[in-house]
Amino acid sequence: GKFAGSYASPECKSCDLGTFSNAEGTQCVACEPGTEAAGDRCIPCAPGSVTGLRTGGKCTPCPSSMYAAVNNTIECSECEAKHGAGWTSRRGSTECDVAADDFYWDTAKRKPLQCPSGGIC
Repeated sequence: GKFAGSYASPECKSCDLGTFSNAEGTQCVACEPGTEAAGDRCIPCAPGSVTGLRTGGKCTPCPSSMYAAVNNTIECSECEAKHGAGWTSRRGSTECDVAADDFYWDTAKRKPLQCPSGGIC
């Protein structure tokens, strides 16, 4: 968004990252955590992305081994902390659905299992 600073100002300035211009266009307003600025409003981060705890900003994808299952999220969750050893994810994931190193994906059990000792996974 852009703002003028006052009604009589001849020039508009761009709002900072994570802010949008108010309805009057006189000031920039911060987005809430879990949202990012989109023109004259804030929109929720899509599942698999977050902004952080303090204020909204640019939504960024969760790193691999982490996920955000729903929109409007402020922190990514760790796969292993939620599901246990062997679970991981790809960057920007909404769930943990990949086997970590030294694990393989068991399609029947729908979970990662430890590679057998001496085995190649």
